[in-house]
Amino acid sequence: TGKVMDREALLSEAPLRINDEVIEVGPRAYKDSDNSCFSVLFQSCWALGGFMLTCFTVPFACCGCGPVVQVEEGHRAAVLRYGKLDRIVPPGTYHRNVGVEKFIIKSVRIQTLLIPSQRVMTKDNVSVVLDAVCFYRIVDIKKATFNVSDCESATKNLAQSTLETLLGERTLDQLLSNRANITERVTELIDTQTKDWGIKVQALEIRDIRIPDQMQRVMAAVAEANREGEAKIVIAQAELKAADTFAKAATIMSASPVAMQLRYFQTLTEIAAEKNSTIIVPSEITNMFRPLGSWRESEAFAGNIPKE
Repeated sequence: TGKVMDREALLSEAPLRINDEVIEVGPRAYKDSDNSCFSVLFQSCWALGGFMLTCFTVPFACCGCGPVVQVEEGHRAAVLRYGKLDRIVPPGTYHRNVGVEKFIIKSVRIQTLLIPSQRVMTKDNVSVVLDAVCFYRIVDIKKATFNVSDCESATKNLAQSTLETLLGERTLDQLLSNRANITERVTELIDTQTKDWGIKVQALEIRDIRIPDQMQRVMAAVAEANREGEAKIVIAQAELKAADTFAKAATIMSASPVAMQLRYFQTLTEIAAEKNSTIIVPSEITNMFRPLGSWRESEAFAGNIPKE
């Protein structure tokens, strides 16, 4: 009996083979059957829940009750419906239809665009390095969104190439002296080409011009020589005017001896302003006083000056 029971237990655990097919029998077969039933039930519930969730959310999405999109002040949004432009919306809060609409938000404020440093060869073959900055703003959202892929990169490259081309037609002296005119001309050229992109270029300014050290020394020497020449011209013109004035004064004084004497007295007065000065008057100077009155030289120096 023990052997029979062992054989039955063995058969209950071993698989049954019929026509080369293995069939599980015994407790193991019942266990696998329970797991498969639970898996099928879980998948059925999952599918039913997804279907119900879809049926619940689709009506709200079609009615415009989807996620909220906020367009801040200073921005505009292009709304695409099924991939096609539908409208341009101002700042505010909007509901987006899921799977139907797409919002592309652009800033309409003035943007600052730094142009990378670039080396430019001027008309007189001088190599300079320039730093510039460009100010622009978007005025047409539709053109800025669909006519150009990246408006910022396109504007930067256009400004850089236009500045290099225009400065190549100017000499170094023109670049340094007419910087305002050059930047104004570059701004006009860039703005003309960016109209089709919906972009308005406000201004382009050259921040810095770096010149080689050797050229700086040469320019300094030239400027110093020009300053010295101008100084000599000014001094010569001043001497010419002074000589002309002296000649006119001498002519006037020669016609009036008394004026010469008064001028002499004024000179003595200016010299006597210094208390430590000693004035020596030569004896011939007394001849200058003879026209002032009839008196004798000996009496004048003795202190007895007759009155007329």
